[in-house]
Amino acid sequence: MERVRDLLVACGLELRVAMEPLDSGHRSLIGPGLGRTPEQRLDDLTRAVAFLHEGREAMAEALERRERTRKRTRQKGRQAG
Repeated sequence: MERVRDLLVACGLELRVAMEPLDSGHRSLIGPGLGRTPEQRLDDLTRAVAFLHEGREAMAEALERRERTRKRTRQKGRQAG
């Protein structure tokens, strides 16, 4: 668990644990994972964290592009006015 926590912290995330009523839909997801080794499960988690990190970076880049576009549009409006 400490390694998982370290991976999450490195990605700027935190792990929150909560107890909720069981959703029977989760049962279909449990079966395939039972045959996986701890190393395979950790690899899956590592890939998921990398995917989230890449998504955060892509979102930040998209927001930066949008802001640059807005600034250019405002500048053009000032020059025309």
